[in-house]
Amino acid sequence: MKFHPIFQKPFLNWWLAMSVLSIVKFLVFGLPRMYEGKNYGILFYTFGALLTGLVFGSILYLIYWLFSRKWNNKIYIILISVMWLFFLVVAKQRA
Repeated sequence: MKFHPIFQKPFLNWWLAMSVLSIVKFLVFGLPRMYEGKNYGILFYTFGALLTGLVFGSILYLIYWLFSRKWNNKIYIILISVMWLFFLVVAKQRA
């Protein structure tokens, strides 16, 4: 099975760095209050942050692609990481 190039070797360190930074952020500042009274754990929120970055970064990349009509994986991973960072900043923290 062949995966998209964004999930292959050149960008694995990028995904690993985003994962580690998410875990560190959740350990230092606590988990977000997305589901009141439910604590799913750090890995759940880490995967959620990465998936959120992937989905919304893909939407932004689609807009970029409509104008440029060429594929650029470096811009794609940058947009994913921007949306991942936006999610981490906007997510409300526990008191």
